[in-house]
Amino acid sequence: MGRAHAGQGTLAIASTALRPRPAHHSPLCRAAGVRRRGGRRVWSERSPHTPGAEGCSWRGNGSRPERLRPPRRSLGPPAGCLPSLDHPARLLLVLPRGRPGRLPRRHRRDCQGRRLGRPHDPRPIPPRRTAAGTGGPEQRNPPSPLQGPAHIRHVTEGDHAMAVTKPLLAHKINSPADIPPQDVHAGITRILALPEGHTRDVMLGSVLTGLLLRGPRLEEIEAAVQAATSLDRSSWDFHQPPEGMRFVGYTGSGKKTFKTINLSTAAALVAATGGAHVAKLGSRSASSKTGSRDFIDLVGATSDTVPHQEMVDITAETGFGFFSIEKRVPEFDRRYGGRFQAVHALSLAFPALLSPVTCSAYVYGLSHPAVGASARLLSKLGLPDVTVINSSLGKAVQVDELIPGSTVRACRISAGDEDLTFNDEVRKSASSMPQDLMSVAQHEDPRENVAAAIRVLAGHDIGQARNAVALNAALLMVMSEAVPTVQSGIDTALTIIDAGAGLDTLQQFVRLTGGAPDRLRSLLRHVTPTALLVSPGNKEKAPC
Repeated sequence: MGRAHAGQGTLAIASTALRPRPAHHSPLCRAAGVRRRGGRRVWSERSPHTPGAEGCSWRGNGSRPERLRPPRRSLGPPAGCLPSLDHPARLLLVLPRGRPGRLPRRHRRDCQGRRLGRPHDPRPIPPRRTAAGTGGPEQRNPPSPLQGPAHIRHVTEGDHAMAVTKPLLAHKINSPADIPPQDVHAGITRILALPEGHTRDVMLGSVLTGLLLRGPRLEEIEAAVQAATSLDRSSWDFHQPPEGMRFVGYTGSGKKTFKTINLSTAAALVAATGGAHVAKLGSRSASSKTGSRDFIDLVGATSDTVPHQEMVDITAETGFGFFSIEKRVPEFDRRYGGRFQAVHALSLAFPALLSPVTCSAYVYGLSHPAVGASARLLSKLGLPDVTVINSSLGKAVQVDELIPGSTVRACRISAGDEDLTFNDEVRKSASSMPQDLMSVAQHEDPRENVAAAIRVLAGHDIGQARNAVALNAALLMVMSEAVPTVQSGIDTALTIIDAGAGLDTLQQFVRLTGGAPDRLRSLLRHVTPTALLVSPGNKEKAPC
């Protein structure tokens, strides 16, 4: 009778048959596929469950199996086996020299060492876990959060199958083809879900910049904006102005390449004095010395502690209210705040959508020439009456305010229709004023930057900065229907500035918010004449 035994480290097959025969002539060997290889008898078997990474096979050396090591990240070979590169997906086991015999059923095991059933009815071996729907090698790492669930298909090229993954959003941006809005939304959402770090910042910056440079294409930008607001939208509340009162929401994209004093906040205070009701939306500056939020803090107002409904009441009383957009989107700001120095896809619309008070009209400043695309996008997103403005100085300098004497762009869309007459009126009014960039240029010291705007409100500035404030205030008064035309708004604003009435509105706002009037008074003492911004230097003793 034949007997078999399994030695530690190798699979040994022995026989006590009286009539020896060559190994390759044995019925058992022929059935099992035993053949000679290099003077040794080996046993081979085709198996879909061959252990090892990516279907690697094994070959025994018949000598010192204790020195053998399986490849990394594999399930391990049967003892006494080595990889066989010349026969992929084939298992080769060593049989020691001797006559083969019958292998008892209790020693019949598969290539992974699991015991098999009866020879005529072997139990099925469960397949190894593979990537969902691929039938490929085992998936040991989770899918990247940039891609989400694996979307893989197989393309056959000759005798080889090639796995093709669905391109990421960062890859699709490099193609001129349109990107489906749902892919943009999903891609932005996955990027925002990444852990904090350089990877998320770089991916977010490249994708948002790429979406802007592609056109911009409204469907793609709209999907990106929807994805960005989805982090905080569920917690938003909206407040209504008093019955019959027309509020104007006012904000800008920031990130202008020519830094100015706080023209927009000063213009909002002048427009409020002229009969408008302006809900100023703002945040701390990411690229300038002082944003509108910095201005409010430096003058002593305490907008943080004022509830939204109370700020709506202050806006109704004084004509001016301030609403921080950082508190509106805390989750998004945690991923975005302070990381961008230039305009991108979200700059076309995102800040204008963050007002906690429902406004009848909106004025949005954009540091990019695409005012038409921005206005159409905001109108599509639900703003009933919106005007987007931009000023440029040459080809590279972009400002999100109206600058007298510069190239001004304006686009107003009301109830879905563009008001071309109003757009021309804004451009002509800006071109009719002289240009003086030094009068509106940003100061290095933040307090001096704020003091320059207060100087205009107090009527102490005799330069062209008063014209810039008056031009922006006139636009707000027209949008609030306090004046009929832009030119009449400019005349009204200049009268208010010369009288110093805008400063009175600011002082009232600080008092109603429970702020510190001493800060504003210290800034008023800090105000210096414009001529002192340039040093007179030493008197020359001789002409040049």
